[in-house]
Amino acid sequence: MARTKEQDITLANSLGISYDELQQTDYKLIVVMDDSSNLGDMPVEVIVRFGKTSPKHILAKIKGINKDNEVSLSPGDAGE
Repeated sequence: MARTKEQDITLANSLGISYDELQQTDYKLIVVMDDSSNLGDMPVEVIVRFGKTSPKHILAKIKGINKDNEVSLSPGDAGE
């Protein structure tokens, strides 16, 4: 399912970068689900993984990025 601009703006704000900067990166969202809830699968974490082609000067601005170019966010912070 395609993400909306509003979802990407929320994600960019949570990462500490602008929407335009986010659009310049190569990223993938990995949604971690909790299937122990009796309400069914619930998203509990979203990992944002940035590809090798993402500009290094933008990655350097991202709050909480690790050495694997990943950031862990709550589903709401990722715009999910």
